[in-house]
Amino acid sequence: MDLSKYTLEDLLLAAMKSEIESFTVYSTIAEKVKNDLLKDKLRFLAKEEQKHKDFIEQVYKAKFPKKTIHIPNTTPVPLPPLIIPDEDTPLSILLKNAMNAEHTAYEFYQSLSKQFTKDENIRNTLSYFAD
Repeated sequence: MDLSKYTLEDLLLAAMKSEIESFTVYSTIAEKVKNDLLKDKLRFLAKEEQKHKDFIEQVYKAKFPKKTIHIPNTTPVPLPPLIIPDEDTPLSILLKNAMNAEHTAYEFYQSLSKQFTKDENIRNTLSYFAD
């Protein structure tokens, strides 16, 4: 994924937006499923998304200390929107959409990590998010 035409600020805001949406989707699905094992896995994924958002927020604050974080409604960065499913959405569709979003997130975080050539900790953490 070529992210060269986007500013670092746009990329970080897009990442936070994506993590917030992922948290919401996983949490919502977790509340709807009846299988306790699946419910636990979805809650775990939601917590991971929250941790990712918190980390990216810290990076944003370090890079832009004088700015206030404003999560945009839309972003120029090509990340797929995550839609909170309705009650009639089959689980197979939910999982397929989540897997597609996770694949795009993989590509996004791999590319974003390359923006941090001088900060090994941030680069490695973003690569970890991709994995």
